[in-house]
Amino acid sequence: MFRNVTGTSRRGHRNATGGNMIKMGDRDFSGGRRFIFHNTAVQPNGVLNIFSAASPHAVTRNNIFDAPGRLVPPSLPGEAPGDFDYDLFTGMDKGEATEPHGIMQGRMQSLFIVSYALEFYPASTTMRVVGGKRPVKFGENERIVTDPVLQVPNPVIDAGAVLPGFNDDFTGQAPDLGAFEIGRPPLQFGRRAYLPPDEGWAPWERY
Repeated sequence: MFRNVTGTSRRGHRNATGGNMIKMGDRDFSGGRRFIFHNTAVQPNGVLNIFSAASPHAVTRNNIFDAPGRLVPPSLPGEAPGDFDYDLFTGMDKGEATEPHGIMQGRMQSLFIVSYALEFYPASTTMRVVGGKRPVKFGENERIVTDPVLQVPNPVIDAGAVLPGFNDDFTGQAPDLGAFEIGRPPLQFGRRAYLPPDEGWAPWERY
């Protein structure tokens, strides 16, 4: 899975929560390793959890998992949950996933630049709760506030790992997390992606 975006998850009377972004299936080597690079799960209206099952054969890098639920469920006894690293996860429970260089943060606001073309470029800053007592300015006055909501640099920018053959064309000091790289052309979707405006139409679509 490489540079996919999950912006809206199907809901129904049997599943009102949004389900899982990535369904792992069985836990053996059927299908080989699962490589999950530079994907973006977006809330609200997105998925609840990221992985449906733990898998010792999953490798994740440079993903944005902005979902309120669980990153990965418990693995079987004696089984490693997989290789998770350099991902942003904002949910309640990362499960057994260990991320030496990952970013585990609570809910953030304005993580992406607003777009009407299915583009989810990272915003330069975002709003998040900063723990502890901090000085905050109110006009010309300064007050000490406990756990304020502050504007902070977006943690997904230049936070990724270099993956030869996948993100060699990154800009900045390191790859950005998620599907879109600041400074690179936007991804395009659908069967006419990357075609000139007058090409790729079926005859019945021209009238």
